[in-house]
Amino acid sequence: MVMSRMEGRISALPAELSADRLLQSSLDLATKLAGAEVGACFHQVGRHAGLQMVGLSGVDHAPITSFPRGIMQLVEDAISGRASVCVADISATQVADPDAHSSDLPFLSCLVVPIASGGEVVGALLFGHQQKDAFNDEHSNIAREFAPHLAVTLQHAVLVTQSHETIRQLGASNRELDEFAYVVSHDLKAPLRGIGRIAEWLQEDLASESSPAILEQLGLMQERVQRLESLIDGVLSYSRVGRLRDPLQDVGVRSLVDEVLDLLAPPTRPQIEVCPRLRIVTERTPFEQVLLNLISNAIRHAAPEQPQVVIGSEQRGDEMEYYVYNNGPGISVRAQEGIWQLFQTERDSESGTGIGLAVVRKLTQRQGGRAWVDSDGSRGATFRFTWPCARAS
Repeated sequence: MVMSRMEGRISALPAELSADRLLQSSLDLATKLAGAEVGACFHQVGRHAGLQMVGLSGVDHAPITSFPRGIMQLVEDAISGRASVCVADISATQVADPDAHSSDLPFLSCLVVPIASGGEVVGALLFGHQQKDAFNDEHSNIAREFAPHLAVTLQHAVLVTQSHETIRQLGASNRELDEFAYVVSHDLKAPLRGIGRIAEWLQEDLASESSPAILEQLGLMQERVQRLESLIDGVLSYSRVGRLRDPLQDVGVRSLVDEVLDLLAPPTRPQIEVCPRLRIVTERTPFEQVLLNLISNAIRHAAPEQPQVVIGSEQRGDEMEYYVYNNGPGISVRAQEGIWQLFQTERDSESGTGIGLAVVRKLTQRQGGRAWVDSDGSRGATFRFTWPCARAS
């Protein structure tokens, strides 16, 4: 009967309670059911790290921040012995500290019950009362029956606390990584720009005196400097995917494609087949990065004699699928998965960094979508991706 009433009250606890509030509510209920005036919950932080008080209950518990050494010894005895400990009169035993007066004690009688989960003792419940000999076998049985329920709540609260601490540490680590990446990229790019400027000055000064071969080599040096700068920027972009979030915006896909093309300024304007009036609510920056990488990739690999690039979107059930086609030589089936890896390019070429497609896949997966390529390996390639948060209007 006692257990059925207790389980009913436990199940009635609001589901939306936070871990701390749920632990407090459970401890309040346990204290009341045990007939105690004061209740405390302790978590054993490892075998040698000691006990941590994680909850207090009772109208007069506010001044209590710690318990005398003797009381804590009772808690340790209950945990190590895996058995309940009951003291009828603390003042008449050696539990009280020699230098403490009975008026300083928070209670005169106490009951300590170990909390076990999966066969391992994870903490203890302590109940106190201002009257002597306040606890009997019935109170002890109720406390022991309640302990497994509180074990689940205690472990949940501990896990939540640990996860919050882990998240805090990860946030601090990510901020440090961002600062480190910025400093490293700045330190790497500064000498590169100096090399590029020197090559440019030499090319200008020697334009009328040097052979075409020397001028060509200086031009290649500038191109390699620019490519290395792009590589550094690409690695930074890849490292930050998933760690930085933008606010949601209402974005017109066609107008965003036009902006990307204006930024790339290709010699021939690609054909655009975006669904009329298509708009999406999403993070603008990552969606723009995906389009920028795929469109620049298509322009770079289109057939040089008659380049053709088509950008469009199609409704596929509940998803909106976007595609970027180029009429280049295509991608073999064997290579179609490898090109999405870091530093892998469609073919041996110095025109790309091998990072753009890796960024595309990582960004789409972060949004819950996917990215892939369709090609027969002999003519043309269509890069496709889904963006699940898209909605047509």
